[in-house]
Amino acid sequence: MKRARLQLEVVTPAFLGGAAPDEKAEWRAASVRGQWRWWFRALAGPRLGQDLAEVAEAESRIFGSTRAASIIQVRASPAQPPSRPAKTHLSIPDGRSAEQLATDWGIGHEHPDFAATEQRLRIHDAGGREVATSGVAYLGFGCIEYSGTVQRAYIEPQTELELTLQWRERDWGKLKQEWRAAAGLALQAWLLLGGIGTRSRKGFGSLHLKGVEGHLPDEFDLSVPRSSQQLESQIAPLLQADAPDSPPAWSQISKATRVYMVTGIANTWEDALDRVGGWLIAYRRRYGAATEARSGLEDRDYQWVFGDEPGEIPDRSGFGLPLPFGERDAPRVTARSAEGGQLRRASPLLIHLAPLAAGSFQPILAHLDGRFLPDGAQLQVGGQRGAPTQAQKDIVQHFLDDLVDKGKIVRICDG
Repeated sequence: MKRARLQLEVVTPAFLGGAAPDEKAEWRAASVRGQWRWWFRALAGPRLGQDLAEVAEAESRIFGSTRAASIIQVRASPAQPPSRPAKTHLSIPDGRSAEQLATDWGIGHEHPDFAATEQRLRIHDAGGREVATSGVAYLGFGCIEYSGTVQRAYIEPQTELELTLQWRERDWGKLKQEWRAAAGLALQAWLLLGGIGTRSRKGFGSLHLKGVEGHLPDEFDLSVPRSSQQLESQIAPLLQADAPDSPPAWSQISKATRVYMVTGIANTWEDALDRVGGWLIAYRRRYGAATEARSGLEDRDYQWVFGDEPGEIPDRSGFGLPLPFGERDAPRVTARSAEGGQLRRASPLLIHLAPLAAGSFQPILAHLDGRFLPDGAQLQVGGQRGAPTQAQKDIVQHFLDDLVDKGKIVRICDG
């Protein structure tokens, strides 16, 4: 039996539920296998010719199924690492005003759209006072309140965790070489671009590889990144696959994937996530304002949901579904299958936080291509339905292009 031990560190709060999700967070092998399998499907698709049957067969052989055990075993320790319970306070940066959000997003006082942007970004409470907005709480919606109070137990940053991988070399060698290679790349992609637990697509539950003991399979190439340049060199091989001619049936990482690094390094994980969260707040609130005539986005407004006369379905549906607006009982955009069943759509935008040398943190944004909804599915808000529009399909890339134009992020592994 071959064995390798991966030493990991939690970078951002990991909201990992267990038997008592409000009291203790659990580090479980099942959660790791779930993430690894997801990334395997994302990596194997373009490398196996979009053959869903072969992808499923490879996944079952490697990770197990109801018919057979997995070839590679995963053990996670400690099962219950030190964690903080729900209702405790998480120290996050103070919320920012509309003026600060606009300026951080790249619309300063000298910009011709500053006044309109600031007005659009301003939110007031019932007493008419402006409410500051936290980028960290925005990304952690459902887990973190704007006061910093957490709603679920979480594993704290800097907590050390361990994964042990075990396999029989004879059984591993019987697998197709491309299957083994995809498994190795999937583990690498998860550690470089993904996370674990609730809100892992929004930067929470990011993990950092600190070292490896033992010998991994030859197809696994894991090393500890210590600079932005090393990060880019490790991400590049993940994108070396042919892209399909049209959006694939499931989310995949390929040459069609776009990966970006934030320009400028943050000194804390809180500041790093707050910056990215602030950009999302500013973009989504400002999107579709009447003064956006120059970009062709004028009047594409979420107020359609609340207006007396029905409008279109907001483009922001492209960031993920269901899409809520305002209070719990307010309308929300959902998706329905051709048969009428409700669908969910995870955001195609993934945020990961990588710690570098000297206590600095590098945010990474990845946009994974994939079919927006299954054939025949429709978006719905209230009594209004419609097929996804091109604007909804393009909005995440539009957000990223906007940040590139403002010099906030830079695309890596380009070409």
